[in-house]
Amino acid sequence: MEPIFSIRLHTKDLAILELIQAFFHTGKIYVSKDIKEAVFRVSSMKELEIIISHFDKYPLVTQK
Repeated sequence: MEPIFSIRLHTKDLAILELIQAFFHTGKIYVSKDIKEAVFRVSSMKELEIIISHFDKYPLVTQK
Protein backbone atom coordinates (compact mmCIF):
# COMPACT_ATOMS: atom_id res chain seq x y z
CA MET A 1 0.00 0.00 0.00
CA GLU A 2 1.36 3.42 -0.91
CA PRO A 3 0.57 6.80 0.67
CA ILE A 4 -1.72 9.11 -1.27
CA PHE A 5 -2.53 12.81 -0.97
CA SER A 6 -5.80 13.84 -2.58
CA ILE A 7 -8.26 16.70 -2.69
CA ARG A 8 -11.84 16.02 -3.82
CA LEU A 9 -14.10 18.81 -5.05
CA HIS A 10 -17.27 19.23 -7.06
CA THR A 11 -16.59 19.47 -10.79
CA LYS A 12 -17.69 23.13 -10.73
CA ASP A 13 -14.47 23.78 -8.76
CA LEU A 14 -12.19 22.01 -11.24
CA ALA A 15 -10.30 25.26 -11.88
CA ILE A 16 -9.14 25.27 -8.24
CA LEU A 17 -7.61 21.82 -8.62
CA GLU A 18 -5.93 22.91 -11.85
CA LEU A 19 -4.37 25.86 -10.00
CA ILE A 20 -3.12 23.55 -7.25
CA GLN A 21 -1.64 21.19 -9.83
CA ALA A 22 0.06 24.09 -11.62
CA PHE A 23 1.42 25.47 -8.33
CA PHE A 24 3.02 22.17 -7.27
CA HIS A 25 3.97 21.08 -10.84
CA THR A 26 2.90 17.57 -9.94
CA GLY A 27 -0.08 15.28 -9.47
CA LYS A 28 -2.95 14.22 -11.67
CA ILE A 29 -6.55 15.31 -11.89
CA TYR A 30 -9.33 12.79 -12.37
CA VAL A 31 -12.85 13.89 -13.30
CA SER A 32 -15.95 11.77 -12.83
CA LYS A 33 -18.78 13.57 -14.59
CA ASP A 34 -21.42 11.04 -13.56
CA ILE A 35 -20.95 11.86 -9.85
CA LYS A 36 -19.76 15.43 -10.53
CA GLU A 37 -16.48 14.99 -8.69
CA ALA A 38 -12.93 16.04 -9.47
CA VAL A 39 -9.90 14.70 -7.61
CA PHE A 40 -6.33 16.03 -7.49
CA ARG A 41 -4.11 13.10 -6.54
CA VAL A 42 -0.43 12.65 -5.73
CA SER A 43 0.77 9.11 -5.05
CA SER A 44 4.50 8.76 -5.71
CA MET A 45 6.89 9.34 -2.82
CA LYS A 46 8.93 11.77 -4.91
CA GLU A 47 5.86 13.89 -5.64
CA LEU A 48 4.59 13.59 -2.06
CA GLU A 49 7.87 15.08 -0.82
CA ILE A 50 7.02 18.26 -2.76
CA ILE A 51 3.66 18.55 -0.99
CA ILE A 52 5.05 17.67 2.44
CA SER A 53 7.94 20.13 2.21
CA HIS A 54 5.51 22.90 1.28
CA PHE A 55 3.33 22.26 4.32
CA ASP A 56 6.40 21.93 6.55
CA LYS A 57 7.49 25.38 5.39
CA TYR A 58 3.98 26.89 5.35
CA PRO A 59 1.79 25.10 7.92
CA LEU A 60 -1.96 25.52 7.77
CA VAL A 61 -3.38 28.08 10.17
CA THR A 62 -6.83 26.87 11.12
CA GLN A 63 -9.20 26.41 14.01
CA LYS A 64 -10.25 22.88 12.97
